Amino acid sequence: LKQKAEVWEKNAKTVVWARVSGSKDIFGIFAIEDRLKDSSPIAIKKLQTLGVKIMLLTGDNMLTAKSISERLGISEVFASLLPDGKAEII
Repeated sequence: LKQKAEVWEKNAKTVVWARVSGSKDIFGIFAIEDRLKDSSPIAIKKLQTLGVKIMLLTGDNMLTAKSISERLGISEVFASLLPDGKAEII
């Protein structure tokens, strides 16, 4: 399961591990994906040409965040953040 989870995370998916309450055994995993709009990379590129500093701040793990940032052309990435952590960076 761990190998499958790593593959999903590298493909910009958030992995959810499932187990029965009270048990330590994992019985499955599933992935959640936020799809990027087709216009997102174009909008990011336009903002960058205008001199706007673009950063990705996310609660997702770094593997997922890097996958998304590469698709969007964003080089500065902060992952595994809670809302207050994002506010501090902004």
